[in-house]
Amino acid sequence: MDDRPILHLVRGLEFGGMERVVLDLARASRRLGHDHRIVTYDVPPGGPGQFESDGIDVTYIERGAGVDLEFARRLREHIARTRPAAVHAHGDSAAFYLGIASLGFRGQPPRTVATFHAWPSHATWRGRWATRVSAARLDMRTAVSEELRERLERVGWVRRVTVVPNGVDTARFKPGRCAAALALRRELGVGPNDRLVVHAGRFDPIKRHEDLLDAAQKLAAATPRVVVACVGTGPEFDRLKPRIDALPHVRALGERRDMDVVWRAADVACLCSDHEGTPMSLLEALSSGVPAVATDVGGIRALLDGNGRLVPPRRPDLLAASVAEVCGASPLDTKRWKEASRERVCEFELARTAEHWASVYRNTGPPPPRGPAPA
Repeated sequence: MDDRPILHLVRGLEFGGMERVVLDLARASRRLGHDHRIVTYDVPPGGPGQFESDGIDVTYIERGAGVDLEFARRLREHIARTRPAAVHAHGDSAAFYLGIASLGFRGQPPRTVATFHAWPSHATWRGRWATRVSAARLDMRTAVSEELRERLERVGWVRRVTVVPNGVDTARFKPGRCAAALALRRELGVGPNDRLVVHAGRFDPIKRHEDLLDAAQKLAAATPRVVVACVGTGPEFDRLKPRIDALPHVRALGERRDMDVVWRAADVACLCSDHEGTPMSLLEALSSGVPAVATDVGGIRALLDGNGRLVPPRRPDLLAASVAEVCGASPLDTKRWKEASRERVCEFELARTAEHWASVYRNTGPPPPRGPAPA
């Protein structure tokens, strides 16, 4: 068996869905006996607001402003020293630089893969052209949802994209209250007959926290009483924090390393983004048996597959109405929703995802499945 390591290229390990996917995949692969390592280029490891690497080897190679060809050269040298079996780039910038670095590969080159977790950040024709040309050099290009794949190919970011959905650790994220979850509910002032709605996501404009707060205002007089908890930080946090503080039934939890506990404390998961791929927050919520209310964007419809409520983006009135509906459901309907949510994630089991990726990295089997078809 090829025992060479696998390298993941990602901008940093800040709290975020893509970063969590990288670490989860590396940890799950380590349990299978594979050596996965991480290279970051924008954010040095170990700072505040970052995930712990949990023993995964992390190397930082600084990237300069603009198009930094010197960074591509140093990345190529690191790959040559490490001699990996594969290099997996995460995001459009990582895909671009891996394509440039691959121009100088010598000897037995590693297998090269890029995953698009969300819509590319450099939305200009130059960025699209550069990404398409560079990513074309890679052995495989993937997206985390069918909708994202279709958009990437249609608009011309990349060609011949395979869908590989994210995976979730169903052993960690499981249903049922626990002592820590009950303690968290008490800490947040959630009474026995109240409902706790959790939104987990970076405070970024695309996540539309303003719509969440508008909906929360409309839920202020709801029966049963609804408490809304926002997990995360980000560029919009300081601007929105005064408004959160002004709403007595809304809580800002900041970054949490115990999301398994948070989801076991929750009654409803909420996500109101303008766009998503296969969001980890919803995967974790579903795995924890938490019904979801989310905007009908990106890969969310295919992910929920009827297990939850979909609303149009930027409609806080409809968001509030759907949350109130789920919060006010009968015990029997709530039980059915919880069971259906947990059952839905069996297709997204992390260990299964890691095994699929292992066959891709070693080029020893067929590519991973395209994932669930859109509803």
